Amino acid sequence: MKKRLGKALTAVLSVTLCFMLVMGVVEVIGMVGGPAVTAQVLGSDGGGSVTPTPTPAPVKPSKKTNTISVKLKKKTIKLNADTIAKKSKKYARKKYLSVNNPKGTVRYKITSVNKSRKRFSINSKNGRLTIKKGLKAGNYKVNIRVTASGNSSYKSGSDSVTLKVVVSKEKLKVSGKSVTAEGTILQTEDVSFAKSDILKISNSGGKQSFSITGADSSAEFFAIDEKGNLTVKSGIAAGTYKVKVQVKTAGNGKYKAGKKTATVTVTVAPAQSEVPDQTDTPSDANA
Repeated sequence: MKKRLGKALTAVLSVTLCFMLVMGVVEVIGMVGGPAVTAQVLGSDGGGSVTPTPTPAPVKPSKKTNTISVKLKKKTIKLNADTIAKKSKKYARKKYLSVNNPKGTVRYKITSVNKSRKRFSINSKNGRLTIKKGLKAGNYKVNIRVTASGNSSYKSGSDSVTLKVVVSKEKLKVSGKSVTAEGTILQTEDVSFAKSDILKISNSGGKQSFSITGADSSAEFFAIDEKGNLTVKSGIAAGTYKVKVQVKTAGNGKYKAGKKTATVTVTVAPAQSEVPDQTDTPSDANA
């Protein structure tokens, strides 16, 4: 009976061992008082067990650096304070900025402005720059960043530029006009001319003041008041006079303070002499 049982166990172990030899290193422990049996499947070099080689994960190729670069076509935008005070200004991207070799979708953004940030905006898709009305005179630095999103071969990237915007106050402009005074009137009374009759003034801001700085002759016959009205005094002789008038302005947010001198030409016409009454006297035909 023991012999039969031993043979049966041996047969079972043989089958089991063969199966396990195929699967790898095994250890079989005797069931009935037998010693432990260890079996190894040797590698082709006879040096140990064979371990299955794992399949490596696919390696993604590294992306290149984006080649985007930007350059200002116009480094400085110059504006007059008077102009921008009334109306906003818009600049297409191609007018002030070039974008070269972008890889992927391009976007635009103002990252900072040294002052008055709310007066500047940019269209994120097409780069159109808007300078809004009401911007005061001064120097502005507008930092613009241009980003390219990248693609399957290139990383996202960006480049930046600093655009200068200079808003200048207009300078005072003054020119003189020509006027004529009637000598007949000037025989008995003064003649006055309004500021608009004798001067053309533009780009003037703040308080104005006026003075006569010289006349080629008879300066004592001319006077100008605080409103710029010119008076020609009675008694002046007929003739043409050059009167130099100085205009000063205090300036404001749009215009510079300044002073200009213009020459006003005053012509005093000759007085008309009284014409005697020349009524025809009927002739005495019978005389």
